[in-house]
Amino acid sequence: MTRSHGDLASLQDLVMHASTRKDALPDDPAMVLRASRVVAGSARLSPVEQLDIYREQFWARHVHSLQEDFAIALHLLGERGFFDLVAAYLGECPPRSFDLRCLGAKLPEFAASHAPWREDALLCESMRLDWAYMAAFDALDVPPFDPQSIATAGEDEWPHAKLVLHPSVQRLALAYPLLAMREALRRGEKPGRPERGPEHLVVYRQGEWLHCLAIEAMAFELLGALAQNMELGAACESAAKAHGIDDADALGPKVGEWFQQWTASGWVSEVRF
Repeated sequence: MTRSHGDLASLQDLVMHASTRKDALPDDPAMVLRASRVVAGSARLSPVEQLDIYREQFWARHVHSLQEDFAIALHLLGERGFFDLVAAYLGECPPRSFDLRCLGAKLPEFAASHAPWREDALLCESMRLDWAYMAAFDALDVPPFDPQSIATAGEDEWPHAKLVLHPSVQRLALAYPLLAMREALRRGEKPGRPERGPEHLVVYRQGEWLHCLAIEAMAFELLGALAQNMELGAACESAAKAHGIDDADALGPKVGEWFQQWTASGWVSEVRF
């Protein structure tokens, strides 16, 4: 591709600049001239046409990767609208790694802070949910919870217990019920925009499989307090107070049910007394 006398740094700078452009390079006279100085071309392709292949492949590869990672946003925006979002995002946050898995790490934050996408709360929340699946999939693994580790714990020890959550557990408090929408898209359906309404989700990996479960608000808040290394007794008091319950001990039966569900789902990896 390069001329024998071409400068490597100039070529690298040209390819980087050219690859991230949205429009076809042959339509830009300045780019035609610049490419002719660095790229050799071939019998079939001029220098700028040869360079344009790299540009096309850059967009095809990166846009396709983000379409797979953010399926709800693709559905909401359509292909053209999603491309416009990706183009703006890559212009400000160009990829720094050959690994496409981390390509969209900053996309939810980007959309939430840039017009016009920040005006659409449903869109921004959908991207948080889709990325939570990516984060759960890539999270480290740890040994599963051992029930024998709590077999000898006394009743007076439990208020001071601290629960260690599995690294894959991702908690999301959303203003829209997005789980049903995401599952409908995975079935090949074309769901409409849902009405606003709170939803508390936990995305997690169990074995090699990803799951998402909607839980009640109080359980979500308790799980969040425990994730911040709060002791179980204090976490229960905090969750009870947030929901206007004076006696945290009244949560005992519920907490027992939640704990069984959390351990069965692999959310808890360890209990420390």
